[in-house]
Order: sequence, then structure tokens, then C-alpha cells
Amino acid sequence: VAWYAPRLSFKSGPDVYGGLPGLILKLEKNSKTKSGGEQTQTTTAISIQTGNEKTKITRPKKGKLVNQKEFKEENEKQMQKMKEMYDGGIDKD
Repeated sequence: VAWYAPRLSFKSGPDVYGGLPGLILKLEKNSKTKSGGEQTQTTTAISIQTGNEKTKITRPKKGKLVNQKEFKEENEKQMQKMKEMYDGGIDKD
């Protein structure tokens, strides 16, 4: 069960939860325990910081401009590396 704030248009939340049309402020997650019982985990936002209006965003000095095809190829390569790492492999770089 998730409670979210549609006026806060961040599609984010705790852990891997997100994608709702607003910021998740409270989340209740039910799961089974190893002993066969059930448990409920509740996560509640206790404060929200929207940033400082005086914060200046500067353009990065490093990097390279890529087109959509190059981006897709690089993304697929990185996803494959991540899959290998999570499957017990190591980072090859």
C-alpha cells in the first residue's frame, strides 16, 4: 500500500518503489517470514527537502555528446556488465 503526493511530481519512493504519479510519502509492504509468518514493513517520509533556490547547476566539463543509437548501444553494454556482476561475475573494467 502506498500513499503519494500527486502535487510533488517526482515519480520516486523508498527502495525500488516508484513510478506513481507523485512522490511516495508512506509505503506498507507485507512479506512472508522464513518461519511462515507474515510481517509488515512501513516506511514514512519524515521530511522533504526540495533544494535551495540559490543552487546553481553548472554544465559538465567532461563527457561526450552521443546520438540515440550510440546511447542505446552503451546502455545495453552497461546493462550486460551489471547483469554479469549480479550473476556472480566481476566488473571487467
